[in-house]
Amino acid sequence: MLSLVKLTFGDPDAALSLAEKAVALDPRNSGYHYQLAITCGRKAEKASLFTKGHWAKRFKEEAETAASMVPEIWKRDSVYSNIICKLHA
Repeated sequence: MLSLVKLTFGDPDAALSLAEKAVALDPRNSGYHYQLAITCGRKAEKASLFTKGHWAKRFKEEAETAASMVPEIWKRDSVYSNIICKLHA
């Protein structure tokens, strides 16, 4: 996914735009929601004190959406389990 490339190379704004477009095109794709969650999480890490809460909330919403779409067996053995653990820690 191109948003992952943009995020990896330090362009979180472009990554966010691409991830949002992917979710809009296919809202039932858990991978797209996961990538959007990761992008929002990265923006939260870099955000000012005034916007950090907004990005953290978006991260949580997208991560929960992605996790809710994944069958239980995948939750135990995949990267999604990391999201769930961090959300409930």
